[in-house]
Amino acid sequence: MDSFTDILVAFGFKEMRDWIVAICSFMFVMSFLGGMVSALFVINSKLLRPPKLTTTISFRMFILSEIILIFSALYYHTFMIGKVSPAHVIYWVAAAMMMPLLAIIGAQIMYIIFSGKMNAKKKAARDKARKIRNERTTTMEDAHSKVAKGKK
Repeated sequence: MDSFTDILVAFGFKEMRDWIVAICSFMFVMSFLGGMVSALFVINSKLLRPPKLTTTISFRMFILSEIILIFSALYYHTFMIGKVSPAHVIYWVAAAMMMPLLAIIGAQIMYIIFSGKMNAKKKAARDKARKIRNERTTTMEDAHSKVAKGKK
């Protein structure tokens, strides 16, 4: 916690650093957990590939956390301290850019932890496709042989 406060001091935040630490920590954890939960849904679903980005939980949580972070920054600079410095803007932009990165890191951790389950799911899908393909081939060969017998 002290290192986070030291970062805020380096960016020129003098007032209400604990408030900023609480808001940013909550948003960062929310993005990280959103990525993890989104990956868990993909891992436990029947999908072999992740769904479109805009339909994932992590994207929705990312949008929500970005909105909360932006409103928090505006509230802080408008009503609490009444000024904005370039260093503050750089901090808020960096914080906003860290959230999607944290969501990606959370998702990748889940994919690594459950890689065995993902590989088993892919193998099961390949086996199912191979079985269907073999059944179709057998059915087509039987149909061709019946047609050939009927022509004789």
